[in-house]
Amino acid sequence: MRDKFAIDTNILVYAINKKSPKHNKAASFLDKARKKDAAIALRSLAELYNMVNQKDRANNKLVREFIEEIKHGGNFQILKTDEGALDQSIQKENNFWDNLIENTVIENGYSTIYTENTSDFKDINALNPFK
Repeated sequence: MRDKFAIDTNILVYAINKKSPKHNKAASFLDKARKKDAAIALRSLAELYNMVNQKDRANNKLVREFIEEIKHGGNFQILKTDEGALDQSIQKENNFWDNLIENTVIENGYSTIYTENTSDFKDINALNPFK
């Protein structure tokens, strides 16, 4: 694990989903990340909230508490999107939302993101914590 990195949405989804076969590894990864200079794009927290609620509204309280823990008790930097990241994302050909996360991470001075979807990120060092 690098010393300074960002965490993509899919790791958060696995960490909150106890039924996922990747839950234990994702939850362990997040616990270790709390001790590093780890960041999460605000966009990723929004995606997490939306994905969990679309699958099962009964998990609304769980996901809200999980997000609050990350925002206030997790020692994570929460990265906000600025106009530069938005403008760069609009210019790219592939998935806009992944571009927005990638450009937000870069604009905030991070050069590595941990994600299961390493091929979605072209301009940043993307590492899969599950391999």
